[in-house]
Amino acid sequence: MYFIMNVVCFPLLRILLTLVAVASLTTSSRADYGDMLKEFDFGVAEVKRDNTRDRVYVASPSTNTVKVIDSNSLAVLASIFTGSAPLRMELSADSSRLYVANSGSTVQGIAVVNLSTLTIEKHISTYSYPRDVAISSNGRLFVLFSSEMRIYDAETGDQLGDHYDTYSSPSFTVYGGNIESMPGKQKMIYYQTGLSPSSWSVLDVTTNPFSISKSGSWGSNGQGMSLSADGNYVTFVSGAPYQIAKLDASNPTSSYGTFNTGAYPRGATYSPDGRRLYAVHTSGHIDVWNAQTYVQLPQIPNSGEARILECDRRNRVLFAGSQGANGYLRVIYINEAAPAEEINLNVETAMHVFWDSKRGELYQVQWRHSLVGNDPWYDLGDPVLGNGLTMSVYDKLRGMKRKFYRVVVVTGNP
Repeated sequence: MYFIMNVVCFPLLRILLTLVAVASLTTSSRADYGDMLKEFDFGVAEVKRDNTRDRVYVASPSTNTVKVIDSNSLAVLASIFTGSAPLRMELSADSSRLYVANSGSTVQGIAVVNLSTLTIEKHISTYSYPRDVAISSNGRLFVLFSSEMRIYDAETGDQLGDHYDTYSSPSFTVYGGNIESMPGKQKMIYYQTGLSPSSWSVLDVTTNPFSISKSGSWGSNGQGMSLSADGNYVTFVSGAPYQIAKLDASNPTSSYGTFNTGAYPRGATYSPDGRRLYAVHTSGHIDVWNAQTYVQLPQIPNSGEARILECDRRNRVLFAGSQGANGYLRVIYINEAAPAEEINLNVETAMHVFWDSKRGELYQVQWRHSLVGNDPWYDLGDPVLGNGLTMSVYDKLRGMKRKFYRVVVVTGNP
């Protein structure tokens, strides 16, 4: 099923491709910014974005599973039984494996998930109940426990050396908290939770033992942290002060600016492009800021306190979740710019091809130079999975005077 159009080159020319089939397509109305697209009825400890696939991984302690969710269709692709009470997760540098800290297990302390097959490769036994895990560029797993950190070989599962705590060398004060790897996996950031003041440390993990390059404190009653996708900025979230800051990730003593959240900040996340910051505090709604100008944008309404926030890799939806008996995961549409947000525009000669999609169908956009002769059709990018909304792709014309386009339904029900 496809439709062919003759396209003449104009800057930012917009073309609507209507798909014609024997059975008519059923389309839904376009979502608006802030609309809730879907809600899942399981509690959430963490949502981890996959930057190479259209997926997120959701740690659900109450079900002892990691849920794999397609961030286009919002379907649950798999529920992987990883072990008791999965809490936090870490992706390998090549996104081939997911390491899961099972906070209710020692024998199955760290689950290693193969992300090609979505199956458990193995478990790594740990000395106690892990609460977080991060991996270095040289294949070492840094595993946090309630009051210390231990290092394991990611392949063999062997513990490397002794533990690290307030009395070890290097001295490393651990009290709960979270640990995050920076891009490249050569540095990590640790932030305490629950203490006043709440301390942080920047670790150089290229050496053995690791070294602490910077340390300090931010706020009291630490709640967690958010690292920007490019690794340049970090935001620590604490019960007080009633604000969060955009800090230099390599040296968090340096602040670029602050965001006034109101009483008791609980969680925050940066959009993948770093343009927005989303945060929650005890009021329940989701605050939104322009992370470059620090201007607050209209809030996203939300019932309850969503302490877990994460965007999909295409910056189209926001996943907002909570733990506990009444825990949930909500998917909120954020693709359109919020009102009053300043947007930088670049104008170039390109085509914008868009069409109304059907949920679950796979579409391939193709182009060719001419409709006569044996000129082949070329795929424009990867196939696109329909989600019931309007889908679109851009094509830079690269100096061509004309091109012909079609959209082919690759799979799906007619």
